[in-house]
Amino acid sequence: MSTPLLIKSKENIESAWFLIEEGKNSSSVHCAYYSCIQVLKHIVLHILKKSEATIDAESKAEGGSHLYLIKSVIRDLKSKGHNVVNLNNNFFDLKDLRVISDYKDVQITASKSNTAYGIAKLI
Repeated sequence: MSTPLLIKSKENIESAWFLIEEGKNSSSVHCAYYSCIQVLKHIVLHILKKSEATIDAESKAEGGSHLYLIKSVIRDLKSKGHNVVNLNNNFFDLKDLRVISDYKDVQITASKSNTAYGIAKLI
């Protein structure tokens, strides 16, 4: 099923690669991260069957919408017996790279943007 969120996610991961090729490393990390967030929101809406209103309300208690989406999907997979250690680590590594990319006074190298892209594709 292709939803608007999955279409946006695909556009963002494609944009991340395009930006890497253009040497726009910080923007690439941003797109890679949001590609994953959009997939997570699709999962929470369409597979976990939570409404937008529920997501908005519950995310306030979780420390924000991104953290809520990550934790919701991880909890669901864990409850079904999946090993989520690597997935959990990958999400938080990508989230850390996005925070550095968007908010820190640090140059994002091609290596870091390639790492973010690789994590996003893995997720």
